[in-house]
Amino acid sequence: MADQGVKLFISCVSDEFRGYRNALRHALTRPNVEVKIQEDFKALGGDTLRMLEDYIEQCEAVVHFVGEMTGSTPVPSSVEDLLARRPGFQAKLAKKGVAREALVSLSYTQWEAWLAIGFDRDLLIVAPAKGVDRGPRFDPTAASRALQADHLKRLRAIDRYPGPPFTSADDLIAQIFASAIIDGLVKAAAAAPPRRPRNLPFASLGPLFMGRDGALDALRAAFTSAKTAAVAIIVLRGLGGAGKTQLAIEYALRHESDYSALLFVRADDPATLDANLAALAGRSVLGLPEKEAAHDAVKIEAALRWLEAHPTWLMILDNVDDEKAVATVNKLMARLKGGHVIVTARAANFPASLRKLELDVLHEDAATEFLLARTRDDRARADDDAVKARELARELGGLALVLEHAGAYIARQRIGFSRYLALWREIREGRRPGYTDGRASQKKWYVSYAWADDSDPKREQKIDALCADAEKRGLQIVRDRATLVHGDRISEFMRQIGEGDRVFVFLSDKYLHSPYCMFELFEMWRNNRQNKSDFLRRVRFFTVDGAKIGKPRDWLEHAKFWKQERDDLGQFHHRRSRRDLGCIRRSALSRKPPPARPPRHAGAGLDSRIPPRCRRAGRGVRLRRTKGARRSLRLFAYHARD
Repeated sequence: MADQGVKLFISCVSDEFRGYRNALRHALTRPNVEVKIQEDFKALGGDTLRMLEDYIEQCEAVVHFVGEMTGSTPVPSSVEDLLARRPGFQAKLAKKGVAREALVSLSYTQWEAWLAIGFDRDLLIVAPAKGVDRGPRFDPTAASRALQADHLKRLRAIDRYPGPPFTSADDLIAQIFASAIIDGLVKAAAAAPPRRPRNLPFASLGPLFMGRDGALDALRAAFTSAKTAAVAIIVLRGLGGAGKTQLAIEYALRHESDYSALLFVRADDPATLDANLAALAGRSVLGLPEKEAAHDAVKIEAALRWLEAHPTWLMILDNVDDEKAVATVNKLMARLKGGHVIVTARAANFPASLRKLELDVLHEDAATEFLLARTRDDRARADDDAVKARELARELGGLALVLEHAGAYIARQRIGFSRYLALWREIREGRRPGYTDGRASQKKWYVSYAWADDSDPKREQKIDALCADAEKRGLQIVRDRATLVHGDRISEFMRQIGEGDRVFVFLSDKYLHSPYCMFELFEMWRNNRQNKSDFLRRVRFFTVDGAKIGKPRDWLEHAKFWKQERDDLGQFHHRRSRRDLGCIRRSALSRKPPPARPPRHAGAGLDSRIPPRCRRAGRGVRLRRTKGARRSLRLFAYHARD
């Protein structure tokens, strides 16, 4: 926070006054007003009393709640350290009736009041009216009531009295705003620099922003030449990942002093555009009175009025990539006045009247320089780094976003350019990194499912049809019944599934209750090094019609099933002796059964990570996507390329 800002502190026992404290903190917080509470310092670890001492010394005022609970007490050594640091502090408080013995017994909350008094800060004492709700954790004792009574008696002895008892959060806030605290808020408002609303999603790349000086100059020249227009609009077009959004943000930050506001609005589609325009009215951006309106249309109108009343703003409309988005943006343009607009887009069907700038990919030299600079301190260095960086820049096609991802991965993993190139080429060729069994040209794609039973005798027929269709297309499908022969161990096949290039999991109630299927799922997770991204890239989930999996209560039923299995196994273990069990090892029976549901990573995949790209094939076979969409798929994603 800036030095000219105002600092306030709210002192209370959270178990008694948490709700009132949070409401008051929200009401007092301003762009130039900082409001702290005890938990802010406890969360940091270390000597809490010392941190409270340092902060309250700098405060304008302390609001101190007095109730029936005392809260926790500092360790004696912490109090002794404070008194040693502040030789005159003990004498000053002693004159006010607080002896050394009393200081050692004070709670943190009581100390906060006496620190304010010792540092001559404004202290506003508040207390609740009789019968006011204190919250679910309010649990005073006779001892805590007595200690608080003594604390309040000492305060009254030096003419520090609570104000009128508050009856509600609103009443409390009204009292505070009618007190000396308001003087601090007035001071904050006077000292605050002019507010420049800004909601840019990320910061400047600084010196890592390379190769775009010409594009920045072109943007500046285009806006300069449109001075007479009611609103100047530049459409920045280019490939996905070329760096359009970053260029727009870099331009905004470099010319921030020229604008009254820097606003970022996503415009992928009409609904997203409306939601983002409405969000401009919120407290964190424009802070308009209409921010609490029930309807977005009211917020949008308020935001547009603010733009008209505060000219020289800059708005970035991001990700306008299809015809519907273009049409919606065109309608918005007619309502904007007094500012500059940068539209980042892949679409080309904008009106001819709009100025358009094409953003090409980064030149090879700039891309190479970026990779070297982005990984300078974190990569595994080699003599041929410059050569390999140029080779990688060429492979990645100069796309700024892809270059950033590559640089971030190299830095995070602390690998070299040669290693990254090898990984990149393996992935591009469809192989799992490090998978070198000599058959890379022929991928093995596995199917994990539960065999048919009386509950769904046609389940396997559905999967048979899908596999047959895929094999006609030249894909090698590996499944247990077609692969295992007499004498083979099924556990080995399960481990092979875990190592497959791509695995398609067909979820049914039987699958989720099968120890064998759960073992397969665990092997997939283990062989992906328990990495969620790798797991979801290789494993695709589908549900067979009728599977109970879409609702939380369905998962609860599966969890109950596995809990019962575990309990039954435990009872069996205790009933049988080692002799009765024969050659079965006791340690094997002690192991927990498979998890109550697929591991959390699998559940996450079911909920939100099913790949959107699937192709149709086959006839008469219907499967439902696990994500919960109602539409059917005619073939699982054998041809998904991600």
